[in-house]
Amino acid sequence: MIASFAGLKAYYGSHAQTAFAADPAPEVVVPETPTQTPSLTDTYLLPGIAGIIITIMIVGAVLAKQVRKRP
Repeated sequence: MIASFAGLKAYYGSHAQTAFAADPAPEVVVPETPTQTPSLTDTYLLPGIAGIIITIMIVGAVLAKQVRKRP
């Protein structure tokens, strides 16, 4: 690699030279990790809680609709 700077009125010119070598990148080996089975929380508890929340929201919407219909 060669770099040259011609210089300006305030600076002197300069010149530098160097060499380097680059080795090829090593192959990346990805270790195989065993897949985990879903925990009981992921399988049953989280969907159950989501179902309960959705049911509460539906019942609340139905009750609000019935209260508005009353004369």
